[in-house]
Amino acid sequence: MRRFDFRYQPVLQTKARLEDAEKAGLGEAMVAWHRHLQQLEGLLRTRAHHVQATRKLVQAHLEPGLLAMHAGYLKRLDDEIAAQRQRLGQAQHVVDERRARLVEARRQRRVYEILRDNAWQQHRREDRRQQQLHLDEAGERLQARQGRDPVEAENQEAGDDR
Repeated sequence: MRRFDFRYQPVLQTKARLEDAEKAGLGEAMVAWHRHLQQLEGLLRTRAHHVQATRKLVQAHLEPGLLAMHAGYLKRLDDEIAAQRQRLGQAQHVVDERRARLVEARRQRRVYEILRDNAWQQHRREDRRQQQLHLDEAGERLQARQGRDPVEAENQEAGDDR
């Protein structure tokens, strides 16, 4: 069997490396997205805690200056939450973009894998055909030896002994 040599193997390897790089890029983008999501969840928990604290202050009839300070803090938290939601949206956009790039890189690599598989199948067919030709040739030679006249074969063997 002769050696299989795929002429686009360097291109396939390059496409595989590009796909790996895109996977890494998507992973980094996902980590950043999760970090922004956790920060947003933390801000929302903090806001919920302070809303409850403000309600308790209102029920306790505390001074208006303290209530105004809590209201100002809640306003700042709302602004931070809005900014964090915007950062989360931007991170989601980056994730979507990276995912699309990964899909494209995977599609390009798959094209060359299909070409390689088709070339491998062609190689196997050609190799089997060559093997069959060799077997047919050997069979023809064997048949030609066995197909001789038995008397002639005996005379030829006797002639070989002389």
